[in-house]
Amino acid sequence: MKRIKLILVMAAAILATGCAQMNADELVPELEEQVTADSQRYLDCMSAYAAKYAEATDSATILAEGAGVECGPVLEDIRATLTQIMDSKYMSKSYGKKKVDERIGALEKEARSKVIDTVVKARVGE
Repeated sequence: MKRIKLILVMAAAILATGCAQMNADELVPELEEQVTADSQRYLDCMSAYAAKYAEATDSATILAEGAGVECGPVLEDIRATLTQIMDSKYMSKSYGKKKVDERIGALEKEARSKVIDTVVKARVGE
């Protein structure tokens, strides 16, 4: 009798885990769409900041840092959504965090490049 109860408890746990994974798998595409939209919003924010202050005497690198502060809340939204995605995909939190950090790093690099490009173009008259 104890063996049957143990088997039923284990089966219920496995079933619950499977259902939770199916729900997470269904949610991931929506979350990825959110990341894509927020990433574009972040890049647009960074570009707008660069365009606004392009004629300032600060270096393009300093303007990129200022834009990062100005647009930081959007980046934090992206980080939170990516963390949700990675938590649903990977059992290891540290591996998921590494993947989030890689994607955030790539987005920051792209944004910094856009800011510098915008500033340089504005200053040379393009």
